[in-house]
Amino acid sequence: MLIHMGKPWILGFVVQHWEALAGDDERPETSQTDFQYIVRYSLPGAWSVGAGPSISVDWEANGNDRLTLPIGLGVTKTVRFGNLPVKLRAEVHYSIVRPDTFGEVWNIRFQVTPVIKSPFSS
Repeated sequence: MLIHMGKPWILGFVVQHWEALAGDDERPETSQTDFQYIVRYSLPGAWSVGAGPSISVDWEANGNDRLTLPIGLGVTKTVRFGNLPVKLRAEVHYSIVRPDTFGEVWNIRFQVTPVIKSPFSS
């Protein structure tokens, strides 16, 4: 994970990989990579626009069924519930590349995130 939280841009990426190493022989093999890119632009009034879709690669799938590549856009608004700041986000993603046999075409994401003070800040 690498994230730059500057003003006015927040940029970053998160990479995860899952691999089957041992276990039940009757379960299918797993080898999948997930890459989330994050691009957000801060606006006045605690608003921001941007996206954070996840690109997936199923290394066990055949040719055209391996990759899911979404693009999208969303808005975020930070509000307060009492003293607690909370980020409310809505994003829409469209998969411009997706598996032929089964794959998501549209993804709609709603997110509610409480904002807590970092234990690492002084």
